[in-house]
Amino acid sequence: MHQTLPWVSVFWKGLYPLLTALIDQPYLFFVDIYYYWQWAMLFLSPFFYLAIYLVFVWLMKVTTGSQRSVRDLALQFTFALIPIASSTTSRTTSLCWSARRLPSCH
Repeated sequence: MHQTLPWVSVFWKGLYPLLTALIDQPYLFFVDIYYYWQWAMLFLSPFFYLAIYLVFVWLMKVTTGSQRSVRDLALQFTFALIPIASSTTSRTTSLCWSARRLPSCH
């Protein structure tokens, strides 16, 4: 996930130009920083997606006029996410195994 286009683009198109303007170092220095960025995003991405989920739960609460807390609603609908996560995981695994069998494009 931390190697997907959005996360990669945030670094190379957003942070990299700022860092090069502030720090006068060769490109390889920033490649090392990029590896730290990947590890940080791997750790932080679940919290990012949780925040998005909670925003949508809050919107649902406001729209429906529910008296229940966002926490209660989020916990109640968490089980609905299991099939989505399971399906996404199996498709990703299947894609990875299929990609290994493809001939190299050189």
